[in-house]
Amino acid sequence: MALDLHPGGDGEAAVYPGGAETGGAHEALGAAGPAAGVSVLVVDDDPEIVRLLVDLLREEGHTVRGAHSLREALARAGSAPPDVALLDVSLPGEGLAAGLARLRARPGWERVPVVLCSGQERLEALARAVGAAGALRKPFNLDDVLDLVERCARRRPR
Repeated sequence: MALDLHPGGDGEAAVYPGGAETGGAHEALGAAGPAAGVSVLVVDDDPEIVRLLVDLLREEGHTVRGAHSLREALARAGSAPPDVALLDVSLPGEGLAAGLARLRARPGWERVPVVLCSGQERLEALARAVGAAGALRKPFNLDDVLDLVERCARRRPR
């Protein structure tokens, strides 16, 4: 799929072996078999990004919940945590570190790989600092989104 979420998108995606907290070097995305039926939470304050990512991931056979704030994400989280969470770093309300702490405090959420999404220049450093599993730079290519979600889902500790 060659369609970019944003025209001219040349974003980057990285997944960190063992999660960012290990301090491992980032690994470029490569070809790997798809992870079927992944449960994904998409949180972004831009409704268009949420809609596009939800539609894309559902078309690939994944179960997806979308939210426009951490507060909404927590309210919609339900009892079963997702396999992967895509989280914009510039959400309204509480800060990123506090929001991640609230998510991870929920039963089962401590093992959910969280991928930070942003156009910020130092996204990878931020992702490592807060213990995120990966980083997805905006504007992102839709193939990168799918690859990153599937790789994180396969690596999720059960």
